[in-house]
Amino acid sequence: MAWKDSFNNLASKTKDLTEITRINLEISSYESKVKESYEKLGQYLMEHPELISTQDETVEVFRKEYEEYSEKIKTDKEKIRDIKNVDVCPNCGEEIARDVQFCPKCGQQIVHVEPAEPDRKVCPKCGADLAEGAVFCGSCGYKVVQDVVDQEQKPNESQ
Repeated sequence: MAWKDSFNNLASKTKDLTEITRINLEISSYESKVKESYEKLGQYLMEHPELISTQDETVEVFRKEYEEYSEKIKTDKEKIRDIKNVDVCPNCGEEIARDVQFCPKCGQQIVHVEPAEPDRKVCPKCGADLAEGAVFCGSCGYKVVQDVVDQEQKPNESQ
């Protein structure tokens, strides 16, 4: 009889362990859903800052962290796209080669905008880029300050 009691006890413990495991998995699933809800709520509030009281310093700290990290993510994604030589379709978000005229996924026409070049100074003799405040061209040695002085004097001489 002792072995029958041991078997029943073992079966009962196995059943209990199975039930505990099932409940723990259920709890884990609920905890994941709670975390997901927190994330959705936080994202929604960050996207709608007018709903947040800016009088609370803690909220302001979290909001600034969110903006800072979001900007870093954006910058890093741009770096990756530069390395891969791709852009993102403004319509569907698909990564596309920079030389395409239409998105291969959705057909959206792609308008390529060249980044504006900042005002840069070049050597009038050889065309090389000049360092800011340069008196001489680093490539050919031409005295570039003399050209600026000459150009400033020419309008005065004609008057």
